[in-house]
Amino acid sequence: MNKDIRISIGFLDHPKTIKLKRILGNESLECLLRLWLFAAQYKPSGKFNSLTEEDLEIASQWHGETGKFLDTLKAVGLIEKIHDELVLHDWIDHNPYVTGADDRSNIARFNKMKGHYPDLHKELVEQGYKDIDGKEYQRIVKEYLSRA
Repeated sequence: MNKDIRISIGFLDHPKTIKLKRILGNESLECLLRLWLFAAQYKPSGKFNSLTEEDLEIASQWHGETGKFLDTLKAVGLIEKIHDELVLHDWIDHNPYVTGADDRSNIARFNKMKGHYPDLHKELVEQGYKDIDGKEYQRIVKEYLSRA
């Protein structure tokens, strides 16, 4: 799980930030930061699939007019709709460490498997595995242990 995000040193002076603050006030900057922190923790890809705009405003702790925060983020270009999905603009470019967290965890889990189940790890390497997600890990280990 991510423990931090990157924020550019130019964040406060960026035209998008200035526009957001002009339209919604200083509170909107905290809400934007909360949205980014929420994304890092729960949606590291920066894609808010399965979440409603209301969910995102709640995660942001926006207490102003319903819909106004996200509409403004869209208007200034901090969030965009791609294929009917809300996405943080250029999130992968600005927070590559965050977006790669799942991949790093999957690789670490797979490497740790070598110490706990060396024979299983060897089998998986021979099958082309280089990493493994949590659900697949549980399924494969359960199956492996039932064979023993």
